[in-house]
Parts: sequence; structure tokens; C-alpha cells
Amino acid sequence: MHTRRVHRPLRGGGLIEQIRLETRFMTEFMRAPFNVGSVCPSSRALTQALVRTADLSGTGWVGDLGAGNGIVARELRMRGGATVRIIAVEISTGFRRAFSQQCPGVAIVVGDAQYLGKLLGTHAPGRGI
Repeated sequence: MHTRRVHRPLRGGGLIEQIRLETRFMTEFMRAPFNVGSVCPSSRALTQALVRTADLSGTGWVGDLGAGNGIVARELRMRGGATVRIIAVEISTGFRRAFSQQCPGVAIVVGDAQYLGKLLGTHAPGRGI
């Protein structure tokens, strides 16, 4: 007996949006393979597990490194509400555009997370990004 796997699209998006998302990941990976950590977006289960580890109760900032298209930041917002302060770091131009569309109002710093200290020194939260 064969079990058929049912593809569940991301919340808030249909199957077409899921295909676009996966295509964007593959395109960015092919364009710059050393700048993309994965050839596919994080699963809903992984995203929820990551967000559960974040302390959203304080007044500090939550970092989203290699923010991609904003799946983790969007989940952080859903869990922590509008008051959660997120700063995202992304090196890929294609992902930055997608992130800005998915997460309007979330600060995104252009650059390589490898240089996080320098990036945050230049774009420190509270100084305006």
C-alpha cells in the first residue's frame, strides 16, 4: 500500500505561492550557492521550533540571521505581536526584496551575518536603520 504525501502550503499562501517560494530559494542558490544556507525554505515545524526558543518577553531585540524571505520573522511577529523587535540580516538581493514584502516594518540589514558585530555597529538598533 502506498501512502500519498499531501503537500501543505504555508499559512496565508496557496500552492502557487509555495511554488514561487521554493523557486526563489532554488534560484538564489543557483545564483550564489555560498550565500544561501539551504535550497528550500524552512518547514513550518522548524520555524515554530526556532521561534519557541526566542525570549519575546523582554525589551531586547531578536535577530533573524540569514532571514531569507521572512518566514521566521513572520512567525516571530505572530507569536510575539507587534511589540517584538526584530532585526534581520540578509545578504541576498532577491531574498531582501521578498523579505520586505512579507515583513513590512521589520528592520533588515544588508550584509553577511559573518560580520554581525560590524553590521550592528553600523546599523545599531535604536539608531534608525
